[in-house]
Amino acid sequence: MSSPPNPAEDREAIRALLSLYGRLWDQGAVREVVALFTADGEWRSKLGSATGPVEIEALLARIGRGRGNGEAPARRHFVANFTIDLAGDVAMAESDFLVVQHDGGAFTIVSMGSYRDRLARQQEGWRILQRVIVHPG
Repeated sequence: MSSPPNPAEDREAIRALLSLYGRLWDQGAVREVVALFTADGEWRSKLGSATGPVEIEALLARIGRGRGNGEAPARRHFVANFTIDLAGDVAMAESDFLVVQHDGGAFTIVSMGSYRDRLARQQEGWRILQRVIVHPG
């Protein structure tokens, strides 16, 4: 018999999942990023939209070309200001992000905005059901 959900543990697991997304994306680990989504997961931003692992992988591979293999400048995602609302085996989360790029000795902010996520508890743990990336302006 499994133990009942623990809200504090669920929130920490979700924060860890959403933080891992940024770390993997910075490394160019597209397949590992896709594995953070449910089988019917959705990714949406001004750069495009995709549903399901095949579409998400193709879109992220196009957007992230050269990341993690030295062909593109090093980037780091910084994610903060998490709000997480739990409702059993689903959750809504919002967080703010800042992306810093290191190119030629200088550090530059290349992107910022908010992640609006719907998550679902799966057998393997929390996964992203929908990620909407909102950029200011």
